[in-house]
Amino acid sequence: MKKVKIIIVAALIIAAAVVCFLWWKGLIFNKQEDNLLKIDDTNVIVTDIKKISELTSACYYKELIMQEKKANKAVDNKVGNKIAELIGKKEPLVQDEIVVVVQGSVRAGFNLQKMTEQDININNDTLFVTLPEPEILDVIVNPSDYEIFVEDGTWSHEQITKIISNAKDKIKNDAIKDGLIEKAKESGTKTFKDLFKTLGYKEIVVNTK
Repeated sequence: MKKVKIIIVAALIIAAAVVCFLWWKGLIFNKQEDNLLKIDDTNVIVTDIKKISELTSACYYKELIMQEKKANKAVDNKVGNKIAELIGKKEPLVQDEIVVVVQGSVRAGFNLQKMTEQDININNDTLFVTLPEPEILDVIVNPSDYEIFVEDGTWSHEQITKIISNAKDKIKNDAIKDGLIEKAKESGTKTFKDLFKTLGYKEIVVNTK
């Protein structure tokens, strides 16, 4: 009986040694380790993506002619208004006019700072990525990107600045109407797929929120 117990104990020790060896080789009990590796990979991917900060995937360029008119201060008074009323003129009798040619550009793409670990999932060789919605990243009109074509009367720097600001808003709205967001989404999705393929993933599925 004593010999049987010794044999059983010896067998258990050998079995435990075999299990430890197989675990060390990664042949068993590696599912949890794989999951930890996937989580680590996800953290690395999200961190690397956020380093990019923004991805510009579509641009838009436009030239606008902005025309503004205002009452001339010299005749914008009771006398001037009375004369305009007598001759049936609804607008001020004398108007100052300015015509500004504005060139602007719009960048659209993805703000990658909005991404979290939940937006990256790895399943074997397939990478699932959920990008934030594409958006307008910037509207640029540099000081050298506009030219005053006509300037009658007196126009202050603040008034001209307001005209440029209105031009920027119009360029942005025109870009959206012309489908810049959709182009950014399509182009950005392709860019991400190409990027992650270089990391060794055989299949990449990219969606947007």
